[in-house]
Amino acid sequence: MEDAVAVQAEKKELFFNNRFFIWDTETTGLSVTDDDIISLGGVLCTYDAGGFHKIDEFHKFVFTARRIDPEAEKVHHISNSKLRSEP
Repeated sequence: MEDAVAVQAEKKELFFNNRFFIWDTETTGLSVTDDDIISLGGVLCTYDAGGFHKIDEFHKFVFTARRIDPEAEKVHHISNSKLRSEP
């Protein structure tokens, strides 16, 4: 039983010391095959007994020639005109 407790404590310590990245994307619509990613962002975090801690963040818009579905634009508020100057 002591070995099981030691393993659990070791796993907990490893988890609390790890960094992880949370990704978020926005797309031109809802189709996996027919739509493009137009926004990519993420946050690098750590987690410990005090909770989540942001270390760094990233965000980039991505140009696409594909028209953004009006329903998708209502959700993420990203328009084709906003992407014209993006890579």
